[in-house]
Amino acid sequence: AQVTRGRSQLEHSQFVLAQSIESAWGQYGIARNLVASLENGILREAEAALKVAEAAYRFGERGILDFLDARRVFRAARNDLIAARFELEAARIEVERLQGDLLRSDAP
Repeated sequence: AQVTRGRSQLEHSQFVLAQSIESAWGQYGIARNLVASLENGILREAEAALKVAEAAYRFGERGILDFLDARRVFRAARNDLIAARFELEAARIEVERLQGDLLRSDAP
């Protein structure tokens, strides 16, 4: 009876761990997609807008506020990318940690 109970507890722990790994992989995928979106779209667009605003300001076509606003948007996008990269690494570490837990739970 004790062996059966122990085996049942082990199977339950492995099930919970597998669910946690699946959830962590989902978080990793979301973070990876966000980083790619920021790197390939939002940040590049903000950088291009900043360059246009800076050139327009230098040639007197726009005021300083337009340039400063474009710089603010670029910095916000860059900060978002930094935060997204952090979340990506945190998710990767969590997946690796959980996989290590799974390997330890499978050990005899």
